[in-house]
Amino acid sequence: MRTVFHSQNPFMRECFVDEMAHAAGKDPYEFRRAMLQAKPKDLAVLDAAASTRMEFAASRRRAPRIAVQDSHGSYAAAVFEVSVSEGLELDIRRVVVAVDPGFVVNPDSAEAQVQSCVAYGSPRCSGARSP
Repeated sequence: MRTVFHSQNPFMRECFVDEMAHAAGKDPYEFRRAMLQAKPKDLAVLDAAASTRMEFAASRRRAPRIAVQDSHGSYAAAVFEVSVSEGLELDIRRVVVAVDPGFVVNPDSAEAQVQSCVAYGSPRCSGARSP
């Protein structure tokens, strides 16, 4: 979702939620599910994105990352397959996004919006310039 403060604030919040899950010794997905019980639309997109979670052994250098965000009546969750090289370079291998945007006038435009959010936002996470 590209909008003022609903892009950088959720990134920081979701990073912190991951830190809390790690400190609690809990799976980040399950940790979020427990916090979202009173928010059925957030929970629905989280579950949809997580249903395609990457099947690989998580390690210090490679792990799925998950995030959920709602803004202006739209709900989204994403799962990223991320690895970090020995040189500490970030490699985003795959992204799965689930979105409940409510009423959509132009589905192609809505799909393009989601794809552009991933294309422009992912490189920013690693400090790279967007395409």
